Amino acid sequence: CRRTDCRMWCLIRTAGVRPGALAGLWRRFRCRFDWFSAHRAAVHLVVPSRFMRRVLVERGISSESVSVNPYYVHVSVRPVPAATVGPRVLFVGTLDGTDGLDHLLKALAGLKVPFFLDVVGDGPRRRRRLRTVERLGLADRTRFMSDPPAGGLDEVIAGSRVVVMPGLVPEPFGLMGLEAMARARPVLAYDGGGVSEWLEDGRTGLLVRKGDIDGLRRGLVRLLGDATEADRLGRAGHE
Repeated sequence: CRRTDCRMWCLIRTAGVRPGALAGLWRRFRCRFDWFSAHRAAVHLVVPSRFMRRVLVERGISSESVSVNPYYVHVSVRPVPAATVGPRVLFVGTLDGTDGLDHLLKALAGLKVPFFLDVVGDGPRRRRRLRTVERLGLADRTRFMSDPPAGGLDEVIAGSRVVVMPGLVPEPFGLMGLEAMARARPVLAYDGGGVSEWLEDGRTGLLVRKGDIDGLRRGLVRLLGDATEADRLGRAGHE
């Protein structure tokens, strides 16, 4: 069944999870959680991360009824090296207040290295984020796109040097990170939820404590100021 009030998919009596379903569920953290009661009647649940399994078990679902099967993406055979593109930063997400884009904008505002930011996504906080960009003096270095260009995410990821995931709500998995790594792009993310299950700090990307804007800024300087380092982390994630 579909819960239109929270835009969630009930995962009752299923053998798998539609990619993005749990992400949408988790991002709407303020919605009612009575769906946990319904899940207790499920034959079996398959979730994309150990983190999500732990959340379900903590809320009364039998551990024997929940299995973990991580998401996967198609890997680009010959990705464009991160070192060959300009210092572009990519953010993809729903602009709903839990996205952390305001943290990223504040981190970028203090940078001394060149950069350009692409924001792909839409949501109720879009206008507020546009005002923040103006206030921080980033308008000439920021582009907002409600949807990816004709070439899809492949195009914007290939044109970026780093993909940033500063979400303020724990990610059930963080599929966008895998999309980036499949194209040999390093990921800079807040540590939380299932992200650390696929992102190895210092090897395939950089993890920052949630809410640490200075940490985000240091990570951006490291990846934007050193194309070789960005390429090294991106290649490791691709492998």
